[in-house]
Amino acid sequence: MLLKNQYKFIHEGFNLTDLVNCQVYKGYMYKDSNIISAVKETKNLILVDENMDYIVASYFSNSGGQTNNVEDVWSKALPYLRSIHDPFSLGGTNYDWEKIVLKSKWLSYLKNKYQYPIYDTISLNAALNFKQDIRHKYLVDWVYQIPLTDIRKDWKLKSTYFSIYDNGEYLSFKGKGFGHGVGLSQEGAMRMIDLGYDFLEVLRFYYTDVHLINIKMKEFYTID
Repeated sequence: MLLKNQYKFIHEGFNLTDLVNCQVYKGYMYKDSNIISAVKETKNLILVDENMDYIVASYFSNSGGQTNNVEDVWSKALPYLRSIHDPFSLGGTNYDWEKIVLKSKWLSYLKNKYQYPIYDTISLNAALNFKQDIRHKYLVDWVYQIPLTDIRKDWKLKSTYFSIYDNGEYLSFKGKGFGHGVGLSQEGAMRMIDLGYDFLEVLRFYYTDVHLINIKMKEFYTID
């Protein structure tokens, strides 16, 4: 992630930030001996795509059982950030969640922000009983173009992977996972390691068709 973003802010006179727009870094107090050892053991190793370009190695807390296609969260499709079935995240600390929402507030939000037809019976029922057995990009369907990423942000939800249940005056948003869902699930990766998978198997599971190479050899691989 750092190498991919190393020139992102060069026009502003610096290379990187310690925020989510580059790579979050919380400082030395979050380090421990295991992290230091892992960094030393993987020195000079980098992940690249089929064109030998640095990948965007995005990660998050828990996938809820399925990761997201990158273009369903951000703008650009990438061949290595594809949606996959992720059994290793099931049952993790951040696997599931629930939020109770006042029905009238939800409908007012849809009507005022998206001009959603809340007085149409079929549309109303869809907005109150939205279900995701697999991840979707939009609320209800593609016709209304309401991005689930907007819903997550506006309602401060843990993920976009949720279903809505009508309980009369209130709605229950029952969700899976925590985070944007693109790339590597931290809880899933830890579970894989506990089960005996090595770090390269973890990386290749969450990032599609990537290669681990020594950074000193990158130029060699890209020579025509």
